[in-house]
Amino acid sequence: IPSGILVYPNPVTESTINLHLNDVEPGMYSVRLLHTNGQVIQQFTLQQTGRIQRHTLTTASKLAAGTYRLEWMGGGRRKVISILVK
Repeated sequence: IPSGILVYPNPVTESTINLHLNDVEPGMYSVRLLHTNGQVIQQFTLQQTGRIQRHTLTTASKLAAGTYRLEWMGGGRRKVISILVK
């Protein structure tokens, strides 16, 4: 797996989003799930304790089918990943 953040499965089903973080500095990170119109659906705070780690994000409710953005922020970095929900 290359350095960075991998979302799986993509497309996502139901309300569970899995993240695999590879070569990411330990620390606190903020992750926001956004609708394509920019509306924040849910925000998560993650504690990265090692350089390689997996996290599971569970949304408060089942996501409607469509395209969403996952915004990852922390350590002076910001990354936006498009995800598809079936």
